[in-house]
Amino acid sequence: MKLGIIGGTGWLGGAIARRLLSQRFVAPDDLHLSNRSGKRDGFETWPDVTITADNQTLVDACDCVVLAVRPEQLRETVIDASGVLVLSVMASTPMARISELTGAHRIIRTMPSPAVERGEGFTPWHANAAAMSGDRTTVQALFDACGIAEEVAGEGQIDWFTSLTGPVPGLFGYVAHALIEASVAHGLSREVAERAIRFHAMAAGNEILKSDLTPAQDIERVLGYGGVTTAGFEAANDAGGMEVFDVALKAALAVAIKDWT
Repeated sequence: MKLGIIGGTGWLGGAIARRLLSQRFVAPDDLHLSNRSGKRDGFETWPDVTITADNQTLVDACDCVVLAVRPEQLRETVIDASGVLVLSVMASTPMARISELTGAHRIIRTMPSPAVERGEGFTPWHANAAAMSGDRTTVQALFDACGIAEEVAGEGQIDWFTSLTGPVPGLFGYVAHALIEASVAHGLSREVAERAIRFHAMAAGNEILKSDLTPAQDIERVLGYGGVTTAGFEAANDAGGMEVFDVALKAALAVAIKDWT
């Protein structure tokens, strides 16, 4: 399969491309990347990767094209993609709009994060009615090479993941920052607080990922013990801790569904 990534040397497009190359999901001479300059920035070690400033040249050479530009740049990306599978990693851009601006028929919307470069991405995807069985197999395999991929029930769920995931660490980073600031306020040096929270976040993430318990079950387990952490959970709940994140995600969703094209 010839794979093209429009915006392929950018933040997210480049992360996907480098991961796929490192995992040998795609051979260098089967990968085409486009950017505004036509320069090989970030891909100097892969001389066989084709770099171009001409998006249509990329489309014409490929079987599958990833749109990895900012939503407001899509209108400037003048292409006829009617004959290829189009995978969008753009936020805030419905499949109907992608079809209107690119002529694409077979479209799959996805919402990866830059963590794909480390193989740590969770990528939801949703295909339109024109996408074929083989197209679904392609997107699943492509993003499984970048972590894990999962088909979701509707395009609206892609918008929700846009607000939920964000640029990693996203809301998890916000929580980490809050814990650091509280620790500094209670006398820890910023250096110690940041180092401690970074490692605790790593351990907590691994525990959540690998545990047989859901986060809710783990909270219930801790509440059953009583004691220090129980007091913290109860105070957070009394202060509206859960509701804060619901408000935050709904505000992010309102921006995610805005038409930026």
